[in-house]
Amino acid sequence: MSIFKYKAFNERKDKILLSVTAIAISIYMAFSCTYFTASAGTVKEDVVRLHILANSDSKADQEVKLKVRDALLETNASILTDNVTKENAKEHFEMLDLVKEQNEKFFVSHLDAPFVTKDYAIKHYEKQLKKHILDRLNDVYGVDVSDEALRKAIEKHNELCRVVTEIGNYRKLPNPPLTGYEFHLIELVSECCPHDLIMPYLKETLEELKTRSADEKPWYRVRVVLAGGENDDPYFTKLIEDCGAFVVADRYCFGSLPGREEIEIRDGETAMNAIARHYIETNECPRFMNPEKVHGRKQYLKKLAEDYNADGLIVQQMKFCEYWEYERMYCQHVMEGDYGLPCMGIEKEYVNTSTGQLRTRFQAFVEALELKIAERGEQNG
Repeated sequence: MSIFKYKAFNERKDKILLSVTAIAISIYMAFSCTYFTASAGTVKEDVVRLHILANSDSKADQEVKLKVRDALLETNASILTDNVTKENAKEHFEMLDLVKEQNEKFFVSHLDAPFVTKDYAIKHYEKQLKKHILDRLNDVYGVDVSDEALRKAIEKHNELCRVVTEIGNYRKLPNPPLTGYEFHLIELVSECCPHDLIMPYLKETLEELKTRSADEKPWYRVRVVLAGGENDDPYFTKLIEDCGAFVVADRYCFGSLPGREEIEIRDGETAMNAIARHYIETNECPRFMNPEKVHGRKQYLKKLAEDYNADGLIVQQMKFCEYWEYERMYCQHVMEGDYGLPCMGIEKEYVNTSTGQLRTRFQAFVEALELKIAERGEQNG
Protein backbone atom coordinates (compact mmCIF):
# COMPACT_ATOMS: atom_id res chain seq x y z
CA MET A 1 0.00 0.00 0.00
CA SER A 2 1.41 3.39 -1.00
CA ILE A 3 1.86 6.07 1.57
CA PHE A 4 -0.94 8.09 -0.05
CA LYS A 5 -3.42 5.17 0.07
CA TYR A 6 -2.36 4.47 3.68
CA LYS A 7 -2.95 8.11 4.59
CA ALA A 8 -6.39 8.09 2.90
CA PHE A 9 -7.28 4.85 4.76
CA ASN A 10 -6.30 6.37 8.09
CA GLU A 11 -8.33 9.48 7.35
CA ARG A 12 -11.42 7.35 6.60
CA LYS A 13 -10.80 5.32 9.77
CA ASP A 14 -10.50 8.49 11.83
CA LYS A 15 -13.76 9.80 10.41
CA ILE A 16 -15.51 6.53 11.24
CA LEU A 17 -14.15 6.63 14.81
CA LEU A 18 -15.23 10.25 15.20
CA SER A 19 -18.70 9.38 13.93
CA VAL A 20 -19.02 6.41 16.29
CA THR A 21 -17.77 8.54 19.18
CA ALA A 22 -20.22 11.33 18.34
CA ILE A 23 -23.11 8.84 18.22
CA ALA A 24 -22.04 7.32 21.57
CA ILE A 25 -21.83 10.76 23.17
CA SER A 26 -25.26 11.67 21.78
CA ILE A 27 -26.80 8.49 23.19
CA TYR A 28 -25.13 9.07 26.55
CA MET A 29 -26.33 12.68 26.68
CA ALA A 30 -29.84 11.62 25.73
CA PHE A 31 -29.98 9.05 28.52
CA SER A 32 -28.34 11.48 30.96
CA CYS A 33 -30.86 14.18 30.22
CA THR A 34 -33.72 11.71 30.55
CA TYR A 35 -32.34 10.48 33.90
CA PHE A 36 -31.70 14.03 35.10
CA THR A 37 -35.23 15.08 34.15
CA ALA A 38 -36.72 12.11 36.01
CA SER A 39 -34.46 12.67 39.02
CA ALA A 40 -35.22 16.36 39.06
CA GLY A 41 -38.92 15.56 39.06
CA THR A 42 -38.44 13.24 42.01
CA VAL A 43 -36.34 15.76 43.91
CA LYS A 44 -38.88 18.47 43.20
CA GLU A 45 -41.64 16.37 44.73
CA ASP A 46 -39.56 15.46 47.79
CA VAL A 47 -37.99 18.79 48.74
CA VAL A 48 -39.15 21.43 51.18
CA ARG A 49 -38.06 24.82 49.88
CA LEU A 50 -37.89 27.65 52.36
CA HIS A 51 -38.03 30.96 50.54
CA ILE A 52 -37.57 34.01 52.74
CA LEU A 53 -38.70 37.25 51.04
CA ALA A 54 -37.19 40.58 51.99
CA ASN A 55 -39.40 43.63 52.35
CA SER A 56 -37.43 45.32 49.56
CA ASP A 57 -34.14 45.17 47.66
CA SER A 58 -32.52 47.67 50.00
CA LYS A 59 -29.35 46.65 51.76
CA ALA A 60 -30.98 46.93 55.22
CA ASP A 61 -33.93 44.69 54.29
CA GLN A 62 -31.62 42.16 52.66
CA GLU A 63 -29.54 41.99 55.86
CA VAL A 64 -32.72 41.39 57.89
CA LYS A 65 -33.66 38.57 55.49
CA LEU A 66 -30.29 36.86 56.02
CA LYS A 67 -30.64 37.15 59.80
CA VAL A 68 -34.09 35.55 59.62
CA ARG A 69 -32.68 32.76 57.47
CA ASP A 70 -29.80 32.07 59.89
CA ALA A 71 -32.13 32.10 62.89
CA LEU A 72 -34.54 29.73 61.16
CA LEU A 73 -31.77 27.31 60.24
CA GLU A 74 -30.37 27.37 63.77
CA THR A 75 -33.74 26.95 65.48
CA ASN A 76 -35.07 24.24 63.16
CA ALA A 77 -31.83 22.39 62.42
CA SER A 78 -33.24 19.04 63.50
CA ILE A 79 -36.32 19.46 61.34
CA LEU A 80 -34.23 20.20 58.26
CA THR A 81 -31.62 17.49 58.78
CA ASP A 82 -33.25 14.60 60.61
CA ASN A 83 -35.98 14.02 58.03
CA VAL A 84 -35.46 12.70 54.52
CA THR A 85 -38.93 13.24 53.09
CA LYS A 86 -41.11 16.23 52.47
CA GLU A 87 -43.98 14.63 54.36
CA ASN A 88 -41.94 14.20 57.54
CA ALA A 89 -40.64 17.75 57.42
CA LYS A 90 -44.14 19.13 56.80
CA GLU A 91 -45.44 17.10 59.73
CA HIS A 92 -42.84 18.66 62.04
CA PHE A 93 -43.68 22.18 60.87
CA GLU A 94 -47.38 21.47 61.39
CA MET A 95 -46.67 20.24 64.92
CA LEU A 96 -44.74 23.42 65.69
CA ASP A 97 -47.62 25.49 64.30
CA LEU A 98 -50.03 23.67 66.59
CA VAL A 99 -47.86 24.51 69.58
CA LYS A 100 -47.57 28.10 68.37
CA GLU A 101 -51.36 28.35 68.31
CA GLN A 102 -51.44 27.48 72.00
CA ASN A 103 -48.37 29.48 72.97
CA GLU A 104 -47.02 32.26 70.78
CA LYS A 105 -43.84 32.35 72.88
CA PHE A 106 -42.95 28.74 72.09
CA PHE A 107 -39.35 28.34 70.90
CA VAL A 108 -36.91 25.54 70.07
CA SER A 109 -33.26 25.75 71.02
CA HIS A 110 -30.20 23.58 70.41
CA LEU A 111 -26.83 23.58 72.11
CA ASP A 112 -23.42 22.09 71.43
CA ALA A 113 -22.66 19.38 74.03
CA PRO A 114 -18.95 18.63 74.68
CA PHE A 115 -17.35 15.24 74.05
CA VAL A 116 -14.77 15.45 76.84
CA THR A 117 -14.79 16.35 80.54
CA LYS A 118 -11.93 18.85 80.65
CA ASP A 119 -12.20 22.26 82.31
CA TYR A 120 -12.46 24.04 78.95
CA ALA A 121 -15.34 21.73 77.99
CA ILE A 122 -17.22 22.62 81.16
CA LYS A 123 -16.73 26.34 80.45
CA HIS A 124 -17.96 25.85 76.90
CA TYR A 125 -21.01 23.94 78.15
CA GLU A 126 -21.79 26.68 80.63
CA LYS A 127 -21.74 29.27 77.84
CA GLN A 128 -24.02 27.08 75.74
CA LEU A 129 -26.51 26.66 78.59
CA LYS A 130 -26.57 30.41 79.21
CA LYS A 131 -26.91 31.38 75.54
CA HIS A 132 -29.43 28.79 74.37
CA ILE A 133 -31.51 28.17 77.50
CA LEU A 134 -31.20 30.77 80.26
CA ASP A 135 -31.01 33.84 78.03
CA ARG A 136 -33.90 32.59 75.91
CA LEU A 137 -36.06 31.90 78.98
CA ASN A 138 -35.27 35.36 80.31
CA ASP A 139 -35.86 37.16 77.01
CA VAL A 140 -39.03 35.31 76.00
CA TYR A 141 -40.71 34.56 79.33
CA GLY A 142 -38.98 36.95 81.71
CA VAL A 143 -37.75 34.08 83.90
CA ASP A 144 -35.38 35.16 86.66
CA VAL A 145 -32.03 33.51 85.85
CA SER A 146 -29.93 35.31 88.43
CA ASP A 147 -27.48 33.38 90.59
CA GLU A 148 -29.83 33.66 93.56
CA ALA A 149 -32.74 32.24 91.55
CA LEU A 150 -30.60 29.38 90.27
CA ARG A 151 -29.49 28.50 93.79
CA LYS A 152 -33.12 28.25 94.90
CA ALA A 153 -33.87 26.06 91.87
CA ILE A 154 -30.96 23.79 92.80
CA GLU A 155 -32.35 23.42 96.34
CA LYS A 156 -35.72 22.31 94.94
CA HIS A 157 -34.01 19.99 92.48
CA ASN A 158 -31.95 18.37 95.23
CA GLU A 159 -35.03 17.83 97.40
CA LEU A 160 -36.76 16.05 94.53
CA CYS A 161 -33.64 13.96 93.86
CA ARG A 162 -33.54 12.81 97.50
CA VAL A 163 -37.17 11.67 97.39
CA VAL A 164 -36.85 9.88 94.03
CA THR A 165 -33.60 8.23 95.11
CA GLU A 166 -35.16 6.99 98.35
CA ILE A 167 -38.04 5.53 96.36
CA GLY A 168 -35.62 3.88 93.94
CA ASN A 169 -33.59 2.35 96.74
CA TYR A 170 -36.49 0.04 97.56
CA ARG A 171 -35.50 -1.88 94.44
CA LYS A 172 -32.44 -3.11 96.31
CA LEU A 173 -34.59 -5.19 98.65
CA PRO A 174 -34.90 -8.95 98.02
CA ASN A 175 -38.68 -8.61 97.94
CA PRO A 176 -39.37 -4.96 97.03
CA PRO A 177 -42.76 -3.24 97.40
CA LEU A 178 -42.64 -1.78 93.88
CA THR A 179 -41.73 -2.92 90.35
CA GLY A 180 -39.27 -1.46 87.88
CA TYR A 181 -42.23 -0.46 85.71
CA GLU A 182 -43.76 1.54 88.57
CA PHE A 183 -40.49 3.29 89.29
CA HIS A 184 -40.07 4.09 85.58
CA LEU A 185 -43.42 5.90 85.67
CA ILE A 186 -42.41 7.80 88.81
CA GLU A 187 -39.10 8.87 87.27
CA LEU A 188 -40.71 10.11 84.05
CA VAL A 189 -43.36 12.04 85.97
CA SER A 190 -40.66 13.69 88.09
CA GLU A 191 -38.90 14.86 84.91
CA CYS A 192 -41.98 16.21 83.13
CA CYS A 193 -43.98 17.90 85.88
CA PRO A 194 -43.12 21.17 87.68
CA HIS A 195 -41.43 20.36 91.00
CA ASP A 196 -43.84 22.40 93.10
CA LEU A 197 -46.79 20.45 91.70
CA ILE A 198 -45.33 16.94 91.80
CA MET A 199 -43.43 17.00 95.10
CA PRO A 200 -46.48 16.42 97.37
CA TYR A 201 -47.42 13.33 95.36
CA LEU A 202 -43.86 11.97 95.37
CA LYS A 203 -43.67 12.35 99.15
CA GLU A 204 -47.06 10.66 99.49
CA THR A 205 -45.82 7.78 97.32
CA LEU A 206 -42.70 7.43 99.47
CA GLU A 207 -44.79 7.23 102.66
CA GLU A 208 -47.05 4.65 101.04
CA LEU A 209 -44.08 2.47 100.11
CA LYS A 210 -42.94 2.44 103.72
CA THR A 211 -46.14 0.64 104.71
CA ARG A 212 -46.96 -1.24 101.50
CA SER A 213 -46.86 -5.01 101.93
CA ALA A 214 -44.84 -6.91 99.34
CA ASP A 215 -45.89 -10.29 97.97
CA GLU A 216 -45.26 -13.26 100.22
CA LYS A 217 -42.65 -14.49 97.74
CA PRO A 218 -40.74 -12.41 95.19
CA TRP A 219 -42.72 -12.26 91.94
CA TYR A 220 -39.61 -12.21 89.71
CA ARG A 221 -37.29 -15.00 88.54
CA VAL A 222 -34.11 -12.92 88.00
CA ARG A 223 -32.89 -9.37 88.63
CA VAL A 224 -31.41 -7.24 85.81
CA VAL A 225 -29.91 -3.81 85.27
CA LEU A 226 -31.38 -2.07 82.21
CA ALA A 227 -28.83 0.20 80.54
CA GLY A 228 -28.51 1.96 77.21
CA GLY A 229 -29.79 4.89 75.22
CA GLU A 230 -33.07 6.75 75.12
CA ASN A 231 -35.90 4.95 76.90
CA ASP A 232 -38.99 6.96 77.82
CA ASP A 233 -41.37 4.02 77.33
CA PRO A 234 -42.44 2.39 80.61
CA TYR A 235 -44.10 -0.40 78.65
CA PHE A 236 -40.69 -1.51 77.42
CA THR A 237 -39.70 -2.01 81.05
CA LYS A 238 -43.01 -3.78 81.67
CA LEU A 239 -42.33 -6.11 78.72
CA ILE A 240 -39.05 -7.19 80.35
CA GLU A 241 -40.72 -7.71 83.72
CA ASP A 242 -43.57 -9.68 82.15
CA CYS A 243 -40.87 -12.17 81.10
CA GLY A 244 -39.80 -12.64 84.73
CA ALA A 245 -36.89 -10.18 84.98
CA PHE A 246 -37.15 -7.49 87.67
CA VAL A 247 -35.55 -4.25 86.38
CA VAL A 248 -33.71 -3.18 89.52
CA ALA A 249 -31.71 -0.27 88.08
CA ASP A 250 -32.36 2.19 85.24
CA ARG A 251 -29.05 3.28 83.72
CA TYR A 252 -30.36 4.72 80.47
CA CYS A 253 -31.24 8.12 79.03
CA PHE A 254 -34.14 9.54 81.12
CA GLY A 255 -33.23 7.13 83.92
CA SER A 256 -32.32 7.99 87.52
CA LEU A 257 -28.86 6.37 87.44
CA PRO A 258 -27.27 8.79 86.84
CA GLY A 259 -29.75 11.65 86.80
CA ARG A 260 -30.94 11.99 90.37
CA GLU A 261 -27.67 12.96 92.03
CA GLU A 262 -27.77 16.18 94.03
CA ILE A 263 -25.99 19.23 92.60
CA GLU A 264 -23.21 20.47 94.89
CA ILE A 265 -22.16 24.12 94.75
CA ARG A 266 -18.49 24.21 95.69
CA ASP A 267 -16.61 27.09 97.26
CA GLY A 268 -15.99 29.85 94.75
CA GLU A 269 -18.53 28.51 92.25
CA THR A 270 -21.56 30.29 90.90
CA ALA A 271 -24.76 28.31 90.58
CA MET A 272 -24.24 28.15 86.81
CA ASN A 273 -20.67 26.84 87.30
CA ALA A 274 -21.99 24.06 89.50
CA ILE A 275 -24.78 23.05 87.12
CA ALA A 276 -22.47 22.81 84.10
CA ARG A 277 -19.78 20.92 86.00
CA HIS A 278 -22.29 18.54 87.58
CA TYR A 279 -23.84 17.40 84.33
CA ILE A 280 -20.51 17.00 82.57
CA GLU A 281 -18.94 15.01 85.43
CA THR A 282 -21.92 12.75 86.19
CA ASN A 283 -23.00 12.16 82.60
CA GLU A 284 -22.60 8.56 81.41
CA CYS A 285 -23.43 9.15 77.73
CA PRO A 286 -21.05 7.27 75.37
CA ARG A 287 -20.44 10.44 73.39
CA PHE A 288 -17.69 11.10 75.96
CA MET A 289 -14.63 9.45 74.43
CA ASN A 290 -11.89 10.25 76.95
CA PRO A 291 -10.40 7.06 78.47
CA GLU A 292 -11.51 7.73 82.05
CA LYS A 293 -15.12 8.03 80.87
CA VAL A 294 -14.95 4.96 78.61
CA HIS A 295 -13.66 2.72 81.42
CA GLY A 296 -15.72 4.50 84.04
CA ARG A 297 -18.98 3.59 82.31
CA LYS A 298 -18.22 -0.15 82.61
CA GLN A 299 -17.14 0.19 86.25
CA TYR A 300 -20.33 2.13 86.97
CA LEU A 301 -22.45 -0.70 85.53
CA LYS A 302 -20.49 -3.27 87.55
CA LYS A 303 -21.10 -1.28 90.75
CA LEU A 304 -24.82 -0.97 89.97
CA ALA A 305 -25.06 -4.73 89.47
CA GLU A 306 -23.39 -5.27 92.84
CA ASP A 307 -25.40 -2.63 94.74
CA TYR A 308 -28.73 -3.84 93.36
CA ASN A 309 -27.81 -7.53 93.48
CA ALA A 310 -28.44 -8.00 89.75
CA ASP A 311 -28.05 -11.34 87.99
CA GLY A 312 -27.53 -9.86 84.54
CA LEU A 313 -27.42 -6.79 82.35
CA ILE A 314 -29.58 -5.74 79.37
CA VAL A 315 -28.11 -3.04 77.12
CA GLN A 316 -30.65 -1.51 74.74
CA GLN A 317 -29.79 0.81 71.88
CA MET A 318 -32.28 2.98 70.06
CA LYS A 319 -32.02 2.39 66.33
CA PHE A 320 -29.70 4.86 64.56
CA CYS A 321 -28.07 6.01 67.83
CA GLU A 322 -24.46 5.50 66.74
CA TYR A 323 -22.94 6.20 70.15
CA TRP A 324 -24.87 3.46 71.87
CA GLU A 325 -24.47 1.13 68.90
CA TYR A 326 -20.72 0.97 69.50
CA GLU A 327 -21.12 1.10 73.26
CA ARG A 328 -23.58 -1.80 73.25
CA MET A 329 -21.20 -4.15 71.45
CA TYR A 330 -18.18 -3.07 73.49
CA CYS A 331 -20.17 -3.26 76.70
CA GLN A 332 -21.24 -6.87 76.05
CA HIS A 333 -17.63 -7.89 75.50
CA VAL A 334 -16.26 -6.12 78.60
CA MET A 335 -19.06 -6.92 81.06
CA GLU A 336 -19.06 -10.63 80.23
CA GLY A 337 -15.34 -11.09 79.56
CA ASP A 338 -13.80 -8.88 82.24
CA TYR A 339 -16.47 -8.75 84.95
CA GLY A 340 -18.29 -12.05 84.41
CA LEU A 341 -21.72 -10.39 84.31
CA PRO A 342 -24.11 -12.01 81.80
CA CYS A 343 -25.10 -9.39 79.26
CA MET A 344 -27.72 -9.15 76.55
CA GLY A 345 -27.66 -6.48 73.86
CA ILE A 346 -30.60 -5.43 71.70
CA GLU A 347 -31.43 -2.80 69.11
CA LYS A 348 -34.94 -1.40 69.41
CA GLU A 349 -37.26 0.94 67.56
CA TYR A 350 -38.64 4.03 69.26
CA VAL A 351 -42.02 2.30 69.30
CA ASN A 352 -42.21 -1.34 70.43
CA THR A 353 -43.35 -2.84 67.14
CA SER A 354 -41.55 -6.19 67.47
CA THR A 355 -42.74 -7.15 70.94
CA GLY A 356 -43.05 -10.84 70.00
CA GLN A 357 -39.38 -11.10 69.02
CA LEU A 358 -38.27 -9.08 72.03
CA ARG A 359 -40.37 -11.21 74.36
CA THR A 360 -38.77 -14.39 72.98
CA ARG A 361 -35.28 -12.99 73.49
CA PHE A 362 -36.01 -11.74 77.00
CA GLN A 363 -37.48 -15.11 77.98
CA ALA A 364 -34.41 -16.91 76.65
CA PHE A 365 -32.13 -14.54 78.58
CA VAL A 366 -34.10 -15.11 81.79
CA GLU A 367 -33.79 -18.88 81.38
CA ALA A 368 -30.04 -18.54 80.75
CA LEU A 369 -29.66 -16.47 83.93
CA GLU A 370 -31.63 -19.04 85.92
CA LEU A 371 -29.24 -21.76 84.74
CA LYS A 372 -26.25 -19.69 85.82
CA ILE A 373 -27.84 -19.07 89.23
CA ALA A 374 -28.45 -22.81 89.62
CA GLU A 375 -24.84 -23.58 88.63
CA ARG A 376 -23.54 -21.11 91.20
CA GLY A 377 -25.76 -22.72 93.83
CA GLU A 378 -24.41 -26.16 93.06
CA GLN A 379 -20.84 -24.92 93.22
CA ASN A 380 -21.41 -23.13 96.52
CA GLY A 381 -23.34 -26.10 97.90
